[in-house]
Amino acid sequence: MPAVRTALRRPAAVFASHDVRALVGFCILGLVNVVLPSIIFSSSYLIIPYSRPTVILIEASPALATKLILPYVLCHVAWWLRPCFLTACWILAAIVTAAAPPNVAPPIRILMTMLASASAAAGEVSFLSQMRYYGRWGLAGWGMGTGIGRVVVAVMPHVLTYGMGMLLRDLLHCVYYLVGILLAAHFVVLPSAPLPRISTKSPWTRSSVNDEEENIPLTPGRGASKPTAMLRSRVKRSLTLVQPLLVKFILPMFMASSVQAFVFPASTRLQPMSASLGAFAQFKAAFGAAFQVGDFVARSSLVLFQWKQLYPLIERVFTLATGVVCGSRRRGDIHGDTVRGLGLYRA
Repeated sequence: MPAVRTALRRPAAVFASHDVRALVGFCILGLVNVVLPSIIFSSSYLIIPYSRPTVILIEASPALATKLILPYVLCHVAWWLRPCFLTACWILAAIVTAAAPPNVAPPIRILMTMLASASAAAGEVSFLSQMRYYGRWGLAGWGMGTGIGRVVVAVMPHVLTYGMGMLLRDLLHCVYYLVGILLAAHFVVLPSAPLPRISTKSPWTRSSVNDEEENIPLTPGRGASKPTAMLRSRVKRSLTLVQPLLVKFILPMFMASSVQAFVFPASTRLQPMSASLGAFAQFKAAFGAAFQVGDFVARSSLVLFQWKQLYPLIERVFTLATGVVCGSRRRGDIHGDTVRGLGLYRA
């Protein structure tokens, strides 16, 4: 009987260990993937020769191009080779950035900034592509890690310069430690063999989903005599698969991301700086920390805890944040309560 009980308890223990390792592993990967590009960006000092919109364009364009192109190439790269390639890119960016001070020609620093941006985007696409093996716990770990990383990025410049009296370039040596942590999280913390998910109901077993009925040739033959015909058929198939998800997921995610991208910069410029803050750097660090703490709370709670009625919860949080901000303006305490209200808005 004891042997039977042990055998019956063993699968639950295996799945529990798998979930915890997935949570911790993706939390570390998300944290490192957010902090690494910020170190390279701040060490390049591109804000000196160029305007802020130009710097944002240099940092964002490689990430956008990588996220659009990499999914078609990633399937041909082995899973164990991906973090090794990312490690090589991060080490190269750190070495060249350390050897290129601010008085060096900007093209070298621009290339390293673009490499860091593309590496961060490649890491995000690569790690999220493995999420189907780890389920909800892996997604929760990734959300928690990226949330913590953004909090660190928000307060890091102020703590480093005002608190510790260091330069932003002094953090370049931390890239090597973070890269080692990334490799350890990927090869040691994460389960080496993802547990397969077996589903008895497959959408491909339906008789209605048929290549002959859709009249979409999969291989070159009589129906696809030209490469353009095959390309047209693949585009048609992709649009057919994406169309049911467009209104339900893609458009709301795009609108939410756009609003979040504009809320924080606008709020930091519209809010008057409190007299208790000695410099604008403290003001920006406080508001950035509040904004990203709300993001961390939302990312870590909405995935781990299944809310049956999500819209009433969002409405209550929004009402609470509005009440906190309005109450702070009536009492004159603009700084403290507005920071807390901004965190609630972000959540």
